[in-house]
Amino acid sequence: MKALAAGPQCIFAGSASGIYRYADTAGSWSPLGTGMSELNIRSLAVMGADVYAGTDEGLFRFQGALQGK
Repeated sequence: MKALAAGPQCIFAGSASGIYRYADTAGSWSPLGTGMSELNIRSLAVMGADVYAGTDEGLFRFQGALQGK
């Protein structure tokens, strides 16, 4: 793991293979951001209902990631 961020009911982990979300309701890890052009996650941040991921190619925003969208 290269980056971690937490929201009210989710934990996000970033690695060289992408972003994964752990939700209390699901009780398991699931991939987030499939189809990203750059999977090597350098940093993560949660702001409101969105998750931001920093990569070598720039910043990606996942709208509504805390609601499972």
